[in-house]
Amino acid sequence: MSSNSLLSVITNHSHIACLPIPLMSLSQTLAVVGLFATGIILMLAVWAVIAAESLSLKLTLIAATTGTIAGDGIHSWLGRHYHEQLRK
Repeated sequence: MSSNSLLSVITNHSHIACLPIPLMSLSQTLAVVGLFATGIILMLAVWAVIAAESLSLKLTLIAATTGTIAGDGIHSWLGRHYHEQLRK
């Protein structure tokens, strides 16, 4: 698939193209997973698609923020429920 046809698919289906963005930002937020996940490279690619005006900036920011808030919530939950085990 050429880059032009990929951009046209993303442009025509931007609501679907934003689905992986919360997962990318969530993976970067999680402490252990964030060390091994290459979400920053994928997010740079997303920003390039936004610059090409094939993806909505507003929709992308909402999706990324949602993933980040979910990751912070997971950390909070893990700390609250497993704080004694983490100390040991």
